[in-house]
Amino acid sequence: MDEIINSKKLLPENLKILCILSFIGIGLFNFVSGINNYMTIDKKVIEMESKINKIEDSGNGLLIDIMHDAQTALLKEQQNKIPSLIVNLVAGILCLVGVLLMWKLKKNGFFIYTIGELIPMMYSLFFIGFGKGTFGIITSAFLLIIPVVFIILYSIQLKHMD
Repeated sequence: MDEIINSKKLLPENLKILCILSFIGIGLFNFVSGINNYMTIDKKVIEMESKINKIEDSGNGLLIDIMHDAQTALLKEQQNKIPSLIVNLVAGILCLVGVLLMWKLKKNGFFIYTIGELIPMMYSLFFIGFGKGTFGIITSAFLLIIPVVFIILYSIQLKHMD
């Protein structure tokens, strides 16, 4: 009986930390942020127009360009707010299932998680477009770097999974 109890694998500390960070990120980004963005995108577009009108008087060319880039991204997001919400929720569910499986040391969780992380990237690329200008480049880089880093970190942990 002791052999059965002792043979159960323990969750490695690094994997546990990654999973906890993923639970937080999935909850905040995919679910809370996705729903909030759906509900407030129209208001954000109106606020952006107001901010641009105020900033155009300042004569700061770089800031004006950044704001116009942000406005373009917001308008595309507004036009696609229902598909965007669906993508965020589906991706969030896939990532959540993947992380739960990895928490149980199941290797297939990594592949489900990876698909869940890639879906929003592909959606953004095809429907919203890769960012142009300073704002777009920074936003696109952020949307790509964080998931890629987590995918790499999880792939390092595959040796602990069955």
